[in-house]
Amino acid sequence: MQTLLTIVLVLVSLFLILVILMQPGKEPGLGGITGGGGSGSAFGGRGSTSLLEKITVGSAVLFMAVSMLLAIISSRSSSVVPSSAPAQHAATTAPKPAATSSTAPKSAPAPAASTAPKSAPASAPLPAPPAAKKK
Repeated sequence: MQTLLTIVLVLVSLFLILVILMQPGKEPGLGGITGGGGSGSAFGGRGSTSLLEKITVGSAVLFMAVSMLLAIISSRSSSVVPSSAPAQHAATTAPKPAATSSTAPKSAPAPAASTAPKSAPASAPLPAPPAAKKK
């Protein structure tokens, strides 16, 4: 069911993109904002709705409905991985026992002694600034 809805969603979205791109422009760019459209309303005259606009609205509503339905279905499912898969995956990726070969070191080497001093030396006082010469 989820796969079928996903396929429908992809097809509807592609159709919606094509229908939107086929729409003719209603205003000449930014000229409609300044009142260049000749209409009294802010968004221009409504006029009659064309078949292309009705198809656009219908496909947009279908897109939103299928998207919401897919979201509901996916939120109800616990996982996309089948329940038998984790046991099989754990069996195939189990850690292997450590090799006990004669070339492996028996213990870790001791850390090298640090040659840095344990405390920082005291800082010397700063010299006084030179006195300004008087004229």
